[in-house]
Amino acid sequence: MWFNDKSVFVGKRFRTTADSKELLELHGLLAECFASRAEDRTGGADGHIRRVKQLAGILVRAMLENNYPDFTAEYADNIILASALHDLGKIAVSDAILAKKGELNVKESQLMQSHTLEGAKILEDISAALGGGTYTAVAAVIARGHHERWNGCGYPDRLKGEDIPLAARVTAIVDGFDCLAAGSPYSRKLELSEAFKAVREFSGIYYDPVLTDMFLSKSEQIAEIYKA
Repeated sequence: MWFNDKSVFVGKRFRTTADSKELLELHGLLAECFASRAEDRTGGADGHIRRVKQLAGILVRAMLENNYPDFTAEYADNIILASALHDLGKIAVSDAILAKKGELNVKESQLMQSHTLEGAKILEDISAALGGGTYTAVAAVIARGHHERWNGCGYPDRLKGEDIPLAARVTAIVDGFDCLAAGSPYSRKLELSEAFKAVREFSGIYYDPVLTDMFLSKSEQIAEIYKA
C-alpha cells in the first residue's frame, strides 16, 4: 500500500518537471487554478487554498527551526506546493452534494469522503506521467490522507498516529485550522482565539501533538494571515 513505508517521502529529493524554478512556479500556479475550480464548487474557495499554503509554510518552517527528524528544506517546499491540491478530488463529487445545506446522509457522506481517493488517483496519474518524484507525488499523499486523524477515526484508511504520512499530518492541521478560523460550507467561523483553542483541544485526538505544538507556537504569524 502507498502508506506502508513512512520514510518514502521524508528526506527524499523530489524532481521538478525541469531544473527551472520558473517552470515549477508556473506548474504550481496552473495546478492551483485547477484546484480552485474544484473548491469554487463548494462555495468556500474565498482564499482557502492561499491560506492553507501560507499556514503550511509557517508550520514547515517551524519544523525546520526545531530540527524535526529527517525533515529537509526541499521536502518542506514540496509540502507547501502540494498542500494547495488537498481537495482536488472534489471535482469528482456532484454539485448536489457539495452544495447541500445541512447534514449529509450516510450515502452522501461516503460520496463526499471519496474525494480523498479521487484526488489521490488524479495526482498519482500526473506524477507517474511526469516520471515520479515530483511534488505531485507528495500532493497525492496529502489528497488521500488529510482527513486521517491521530486517533484513527479519520478516513479513508483509518490510519493512526505516525502511520499517517507526515505531509498529510501537516495539511490536516492547517486545513482544519483555516476551516475554523475562516469558516467553511461545513463549519461556522470562529473567533481566532477560539480557533486556536479548538486546535489545541484536538491535539493528540485529531492532530499530531508535536506538530500542533509547533504550529501554535507561531500564533502571532498565523494571526497576521487573518487580519482584514
